[in-house]
Amino acid sequence: MSLSIRSYNTVDTFLQDAAVFLRPFSLENNRILGICTALGTAGKNEMPYAIVVLEQMKVRGVFMVFDGVVLIGFRSDDEAIKLAATHLQHSNVQITSAMGTTHEAQQFAAAFDKPIAKERNFLLYGAVDIRKVKVAKGEARFAESGDQAILMQWFELFFHEANLYPPKTKDQIASIKSQQINTRSAMIWMVEGQPVSLAAIIRTTPDIAIIGHVFTPEHARGKGYSASLIYKMCDVFKKRGHGRFGLYVDDENHTAKGVYHRLGFTEVCKCMQIIFS
Repeated sequence: MSLSIRSYNTVDTFLQDAAVFLRPFSLENNRILGICTALGTAGKNEMPYAIVVLEQMKVRGVFMVFDGVVLIGFRSDDEAIKLAATHLQHSNVQITSAMGTTHEAQQFAAAFDKPIAKERNFLLYGAVDIRKVKVAKGEARFAESGDQAILMQWFELFFHEANLYPPKTKDQIASIKSQQINTRSAMIWMVEGQPVSLAAIIRTTPDIAIIGHVFTPEHARGKGYSASLIYKMCDVFKKRGHGRFGLYVDDENHTAKGVYHRLGFTEVCKCMQIIFS
């Protein structure tokens, strides 16, 4: 059977075909599903460029291009990835990198005729029941408008330490943090009136909340602030109806991995982002 490609420009039509492929693995596919959720929440039906590779009516692969990054749907098979890479190679869509499981990203890069500048290895962790940890001195609170400056500063430091791509402008960072403040999705750990740690829910699907932007400045590290904050944050968002949690962590960040293990997170899959020249 030959494969075909169908492209989409609205969330509704995309999910009509892609949901059956994406939703059984909603944690692994949280980026694509989270973008669709965010657009729906904002009342927008137009979406980034997305394609589904089909064999008759069977979905063989799902792909979305967001901010120049090709997001590869979990379980997209090798033939579908090859066809999608060739299709995108000859499209007018700007592609700067590809992201998926390690195997999926490597398969895409092999079929995408563009030099590789850098590879970034990271892990997807997931948890249902968050383990209680010894709560550090202080308390958690939602970020407020007066916290905007420190949130932006810490985000820039986090972005640099985590070696993330693509880079964000100050206006983009300000927009991200303002939105998190307005939606009460960013929280801060406070000690004696001073902020010492930050975390946010950066993406949601109907059942999953993805934790990110976890940052503690160097002078406050090693005191359990981030673990306490994530524990409290998960409790808050579980009450909002999110039964599962996920987060990404650099494969070499053993300190962070230790914190997440203590909270009950386990590895779901190995991921890679391949950045093209």
